[in-house]
Amino acid sequence: MKISIENLDKTYQTAAEQLNILKNVNFSMEQGEWLTIIGPSGSGKSSLLQCIVGITSADPGSSIRLDELDLQHASSEEVLAFRRKRIGFIYQDYKLFDQFDALTNVILPLVPYEDKGALDKKGKELLEKVHLSDRIHHVPQQLSGGEKQRVAIARALINEPELLICDEPTGNLDEQNRDHIIGILSELNAEGKSIILVTHDKEVISSGQRLMMIQRGNLIEQQL
Repeated sequence: MKISIENLDKTYQTAAEQLNILKNVNFSMEQGEWLTIIGPSGSGKSSLLQCIVGITSADPGSSIRLDELDLQHASSEEVLAFRRKRIGFIYQDYKLFDQFDALTNVILPLVPYEDKGALDKKGKELLEKVHLSDRIHHVPQQLSGGEKQRVAIARALINEPELLICDEPTGNLDEQNRDHIIGILSELNAEGKSIILVTHDKEVISSGQRLMMIQRGNLIEQQL
């Protein structure tokens, strides 16, 4: 998926002040690139990811294009459909539903749109891929933090996305599981999927082709 970001600003209004989290962010990506973004806590990394896929609205005057979709001028229905069909999002805080088991959490985004039997099969294959075939029917409270993160990663892959947005996807994993997940992401990238990954993990930084740092709201390209 090709991505073009121009003059992206994001401002939050609090009771006391206006916070300019992102300031004139500009970058582009070709299909199949892997961009890693680093920066201190509170620098706007998660806000940037959410703006790129339309979960959070960027300020007026920002330009965000994902292939043919002009995010700033598309309807909410168009954005939701595009995200459901073509983007996978791995959240830092999992966003799993406590009342559902691992398999149901994985397939839930597509349950209203696809055959349940086919989804179950695909969900089980994805859970096996992230080493959770023995946790298929466990609910989140029965899973460790690392296991919850792997369920979240499997869910992000259920729609076979062209673009993977990864917000600290290895933050709660031990070294072995971290390396396994980065291996999966590397395979997906080799297949042509675009990846934008935010991380604090120095061992993950060199996995992609490009590295950028957010400093005071600005996105600056770095040498790998």
